[in-house]
Amino acid sequence: VEVLSVSSSVSRLEISGGLVKVQLLERSSPGAKHGSFKVSYSGISPPGGPFISCSWLAPPPPPSPPPHPPWASISALGSCPLGAAYIITKEFKRSYAADVALRSWSDGTLLTIDYAPYKGAAPLKEDVSECYGCEVIGTTPTQLVIRLVGNTGIYSHNNGIGFKVNLAEGVLPPRRANIACDAKTPPPPAPPPPPYCGLRPKYSVTARNDNDHGRNGREAPLFEAEIALAVWEAGVELIIDFGVPVQIKSVWFGKQTMYTNSMTALELQDISPAPMKIKISARGNADIIPGIGCDSSILGPPNPPPPPPKPPRPPPRPPAPPPPPPSPRPPPFRPEPRKPKAPRVTALTCHSVSLSWETPELGDANLPIIDYAVIYMDSVTHVASGSVSGTGYEIAGLSQQVSYKFQLRAHNAKGWSVAGDLSASLLMPSCSAIKPNAPTSVRILQLGSCSVSLEWLLPHGVETGGAPLLELEAQAERVESSTGQSAPAISMTITPPDKSSGELSGLQPATTYTFHLRARNALGWSGLSPPVKGTTQLRSSGQQVPSRPMSPRLSRVSATAPCDQMTLQLPSLRGGCDQDDFLTLEWRIADDWVSVPSHYFLTPRSGTAVTKLTSTVATLGGLDPYTAYTFRTIAVNSAGGSLPSEGSALLPPQVSPLKPLNADPSVTPTSAASFFLSWEQQRCQPALQWILYLKRRASVVPKLLHKSLNGSSYEVTSLYCSGGCAFALSPDPAVLKNWPARPGNLSAYQATSPLVDVTGGGVRLELKLSRTFDDEDLLVVQQELLDQLADALGVPTARLQAVQMYAAGMFAVVDILPGQPASSALQQELVSLAKRPSSSLYSGRVLGLLEEIRSFEGEESLTLLAASLARPSSSRAQHNLIVGLLMPATGTIVAMALICRISCGLCKGCYNAKQARGERPSAEQLDKQTKPSEEKHEKHSLLHATVDELADEDVAETGHSTSTRRSNRFGTSSKPACKLDMDDM
Repeated sequence: VEVLSVSSSVSRLEISGGLVKVQLLERSSPGAKHGSFKVSYSGISPPGGPFISCSWLAPPPPPSPPPHPPWASISALGSCPLGAAYIITKEFKRSYAADVALRSWSDGTLLTIDYAPYKGAAPLKEDVSECYGCEVIGTTPTQLVIRLVGNTGIYSHNNGIGFKVNLAEGVLPPRRANIACDAKTPPPPAPPPPPYCGLRPKYSVTARNDNDHGRNGREAPLFEAEIALAVWEAGVELIIDFGVPVQIKSVWFGKQTMYTNSMTALELQDISPAPMKIKISARGNADIIPGIGCDSSILGPPNPPPPPPKPPRPPPRPPAPPPPPPSPRPPPFRPEPRKPKAPRVTALTCHSVSLSWETPELGDANLPIIDYAVIYMDSVTHVASGSVSGTGYEIAGLSQQVSYKFQLRAHNAKGWSVAGDLSASLLMPSCSAIKPNAPTSVRILQLGSCSVSLEWLLPHGVETGGAPLLELEAQAERVESSTGQSAPAISMTITPPDKSSGELSGLQPATTYTFHLRARNALGWSGLSPPVKGTTQLRSSGQQVPSRPMSPRLSRVSATAPCDQMTLQLPSLRGGCDQDDFLTLEWRIADDWVSVPSHYFLTPRSGTAVTKLTSTVATLGGLDPYTAYTFRTIAVNSAGGSLPSEGSALLPPQVSPLKPLNADPSVTPTSAASFFLSWEQQRCQPALQWILYLKRRASVVPKLLHKSLNGSSYEVTSLYCSGGCAFALSPDPAVLKNWPARPGNLSAYQATSPLVDVTGGGVRLELKLSRTFDDEDLLVVQQELLDQLADALGVPTARLQAVQMYAAGMFAVVDILPGQPASSALQQELVSLAKRPSSSLYSGRVLGLLEEIRSFEGEESLTLLAASLARPSSSRAQHNLIVGLLMPATGTIVAMALICRISCGLCKGCYNAKQARGERPSAEQLDKQTKPSEEKHEKHSLLHATVDELADEDVAETGHSTSTRRSNRFGTSSKPACKLDMDDM
């Protein structure tokens, strides 16, 4: 294409052929950050538009908004026959909005909303500013009376009404209320309980936007979903119960007739052609699958309810005398074939199966079977064919993911047999299903003289072929020692097919075998697993003790079981040449193995021989939840005891084997220098402490990162790992007894995003502050930090560049760009300032929170330059404040003292004048004049002492004396004020 022109909102720098380079101009409106400009060109527009690049680096994204507050709980349906519920829908600082949801509508009905049972206050009539579908009749201190008006509520509020109430500042809206009304209509019938619905609804989420939190940013995320129906019946009401707060925003093909915070009712509309689905748009948790019920019974429930119990039989009559024995009769003559057995069924594809069967017994006429009728059933009965001549047949046209049963009828020249036995139900596989993979990691747990115990990993996920496993088979092929060839295999079916261990018997002593496993789903058998070879033990000529048994393992973990109990799965007793009479259980105490005392056993019950175990399950009680136990078993028969089994894994009480304590944590990178880790919280070990290990991808062994972590999550900071890091957890052996001090399972490697390269000659620092800035704009905080740092170092802000802030602003990475003075000198100056408590570095709002300074040595290595930095103490500041307040007061008091001295001098002059005239005061007058003067002197002396003490403390801290300045200004005379003569003034 050829660029012709661009709009005037940009400055043209270069236009040549198909390339245009422009510069964005300053916007006319301040603060505007969005806009567009136009480009005119000739030619054919490239698919997807032109390639666009720019020189602007976007700032880091703002932090995620705070989590949406929980929805207000809904009160139960009131006593009003219309079925009313009071709901707070929105809250503001000076008002709130409420709805009254109604199951049905009756125009003119008076509703009384009573707040008194919940200690709430009703709004005044003039405070109700809006009322949709209603009008306010009157109010009392605890009640609000409103009337339903017209049918507006049905259409604008989904069979309900809404009103808005103004509030005084600081007053909270009433959250619950009882509702009564004067309607006479009977309450509607209760909806059918979810999740059953005869229309066979299927719920699925079609779209979701977890970042859409509404205009105010505080609403739940937005999602869309649809409910597909097998049958459409207009007028049927669907009850959709999410169980958690969900707000329905829009409905397609249905009408909302009722709603609460977690449930909604939708009425199917009369639409032609029927859409066969309902679509909704809502705000809430899109991962919740709701229960769906309806009042339709078109298809009927899958299983009809059981018939009512039969009435009790009448009492039996007295026995009649036995009849005479009947004369022997020959059995009836039945020339048709006998009842066929159930056929063997194998799924060939997702739409076809193969049947094979045995020829049934011929009838009494011994006539040959001419053909068979093949019948299959899902919800109805179908005849696949009525003239199959052989003993096999293939059926096509079946539906995937549907269960079928099959049976036969045989036909000869005299007629048809009765319907044969039904086959087991076969669930047709998905069209994406294939034959499964073979089990893997087959290993030998123990080898007896005539049996072997094996363990394996089952195929899972896509390895099952997309269809459930139906059968497992273990095979043992004997290897001839002379030729090395395999003899015919010994096989055994293992049930149920989800077992991961089993025992194969019938082997020969002192014989080498190769063991395989294979799995079967509806489409057939997998291949054989990789072989594992072993030789059975030699059997002596006489009676022999049992071979070594398997180790015990944890059976199950109950969410309600006491924390001092543990249930163990013991190996089953073996027969044949490895005859086990019973087992004994031992545990490890320090370095010794001892039998578990009988008082620890809860099952078998007390009073039985608990030390001789014949059951496969044993429950122990009275254990310490903060101790990891190890167990082993010994098999015993009349010849003696076997060798002990291998010790079990370390088993703390009530810790699930599916979620062990050494499981790898969940790791999420949260910035270029931080990770968020979470792990399973143990119900019975809440005070457990954890040791955290770190392993970089390039390192050989993990290293210790943190000791004594509490809880179930932790945020790792100041860790730059663009090459990938893995983490491992282990319980602290000081808290969990017997647990080894070694790393657990490593998590998957997770990498942080790399930082931009530092400019040549520059210095990169990481600053740690003492708190986060969760409720503030980090861009503003970041700029404040740069400005305060530039002021403290005496350089322009352009010498500093913010690389990133993370952990809600607690950590900041800053580059000191090259220039004069050198970046390294500025770094030393910053460390020097940080170590001085009175430094101007701490005067800023953000930089005053500085705690640590680290420098980058290489791309991802940090060196600590300064930590636990001292800042001006609060006690010193309080002391300076007190002295600052007292100094002006001291000046005022001293001025009053000067006035007192002048007054005393005047009084003395008056006294001398009176004395010269011969007037003398009485003794009482002298006492009255002297006493106030002495009290005033004592207070004045006390005040001087207090100020002197504060001044001495100030000298001790700052090294500067304030008392010297005070003595130079006010004098140092220690005479009482009223004892001075006028000459002293």
